[in-house]
Amino acid sequence: MKHYLIGAAAGGGLVIAGVVMGALLFGGGPGQQPPQTDSEPVAGSEQPLDSGRDPAMAEAETAYAAGDLAGAYEALLPLAESGHPLAQQRIGYMYKEGLHVEADPAEAISWLERAVEQGNEGAGALLAELLRERSISQPVSGAVIEDLSRAAELGDVEAQAVLGSYYLAGHGVAADPERAVELLRDAAEAGDMRAQSNLGYAYATGTGVAADQAEARRWYGVAAEAGLVRAQTAYALMLEEGRGGAEDFAEAMRWYLNAAEGGHRPAMARLGRLILEERMQPPNALRAAEFVRAAAEDGADGAVDWLRARQSEGVAEAGTQLAMMYQAGAGVSEDPERALALLEESAAAGEPVAQYHLSRRYASGDGVDQDYVEAHKLANLAAAQGLEPAVEARRLVAQLMTEDQIAEAQAAAAAWRETHDGAAP
Repeated sequence: MKHYLIGAAAGGGLVIAGVVMGALLFGGGPGQQPPQTDSEPVAGSEQPLDSGRDPAMAEAETAYAAGDLAGAYEALLPLAESGHPLAQQRIGYMYKEGLHVEADPAEAISWLERAVEQGNEGAGALLAELLRERSISQPVSGAVIEDLSRAAELGDVEAQAVLGSYYLAGHGVAADPERAVELLRDAAEAGDMRAQSNLGYAYATGTGVAADQAEARRWYGVAAEAGLVRAQTAYALMLEEGRGGAEDFAEAMRWYLNAAEGGHRPAMARLGRLILEERMQPPNALRAAEFVRAAAEDGADGAVDWLRARQSEGVAEAGTQLAMMYQAGAGVSEDPERALALLEESAAAGEPVAQYHLSRRYASGDGVDQDYVEAHKLANLAAAQGLEPAVEARRLVAQLMTEDQIAEAQAAAAAWRETHDGAAP
């Protein structure tokens, strides 16, 4: 059984969304935006936070609420320097966001560390975010692991998920499966779908924890429901094979198809193998050809022969997928001339994906004489069949054409459609 390890360990990094932390500071409700100038009032922050009845803090908060960032900074700085943790937190936030002062993550971290040392929880959340953001912008190193570890200790869920995946795979750090499972469990229980899937992997393979197929299936299922395509593929495989629970081929098919729609190649390859085994009926000829192509590129026996047989029977979608394989040399020997011939044949048969790819070739002069009129015509034909990338291709090539050329291309598309099916483009 294959398992799909996801996250930073597999992909070399995670794209991690920032967390809006302004509500932790200076009051204001959800959605409040920090002021953009030193004189612009802050919507929703007319009532300052309780400053512990400290007149100096009250003065700073009043200035901030009025949009007077300079006044707020001047009031906060001496308090922060004297050791006031709330002032340190807020000065740190101003350096983090570049409010009145130039954004300076290092200075922000310095102030927030001081506040955290005095038990300020809001500063801890901000510090964790900064450390995590700094870590993911750099190659994995000892310093990055240190930043992530500190952020994870402060409760940052995404840092826990990333660090857990690093320890699980030994990515940039010595593998520590038990530590990985601890971190992943914390993040998974907090709702991070990547950690949920990686925890499923740990249970499925007995990495850092006793193997438990039922628990693996449960966590893969949670991540699959959250929309993670890699988890959907792993969950489908467990359903198909009856691992950790009852076998459910119909449900497995649903999840394979979901993952395939999300572009996950292992799911597409598995579906391709099921087609070759005659265990499934594909949704349509295009998807069948795409799935079998993925299986061919994954080394499935008979996949290339299946595509060639369908192409010789006149299935244009199979010809298109073969063309792309020959162009890339994936699953077959590279043969650009054969690729072009197959594209032309499928495009002439009205296959929109072939028309789109051939349009791009004419637009750039890739293997053919550059011809904007032909490129526009082909993109127009593909777009008329609902292929969205072709709409953009048509728009881009039109920018390079004269009005007369566009009119010529539109007339050519109309003539083609009339000849083939009597419909207007």
